[in-house]
Amino acid sequence: MTAAVSDTALLEAETLRIARDLIRIESVNTGDPRTIGDGEARAARLVQSLLEEAGYETHYAESTPGRGNLVARLAGADASRGALIAHAHLDVVPAEAADWTHPPFAAELHDGFLYGRGALDMKSHAAALVATARAFRREGVVPARDLIFAFFSDEEAGGVWGVRWLIDNRPE
Repeated sequence: MTAAVSDTALLEAETLRIARDLIRIESVNTGDPRTIGDGEARAARLVQSLLEEAGYETHYAESTPGRGNLVARLAGADASRGALIAHAHLDVVPAEAADWTHPPFAAELHDGFLYGRGALDMKSHAAALVATARAFRREGVVPARDLIFAFFSDEEAGGVWGVRWLIDNRPE
């Protein structure tokens, strides 16, 4: 890479802010198509807006209503080397508020910890990818090969409407 991400404090703060915003979106996947809302689509649209704000061209695809998937590419120095994909899923399993010490979709901070459905699986990881992609763009990073940032729906119920759908319907 031609540059390194230099401001760790900014990257950490941005990751935390994005993670909290994502956790507050109830992108619950029960596995039952009759109970799917628009949370996965809203989460993908949030990621889309953050990446586009940083200058990325994004590709949003709703595999079925409410199931948003998003892909963005950072061009590398040598496209012939093939791309590296960094990905995360934006759906979460259901949460019963009564089972939680802190509200599952409030994204509260307590004693230095972030609490909320998806904090570990995997909205914090998605946030780190978004913040890193934004930092790369800010700092003019040109990786050795293309980097693809992908955010999928439906991982918690098998990926039929997420990664599998994209492979079958949008292989490019």
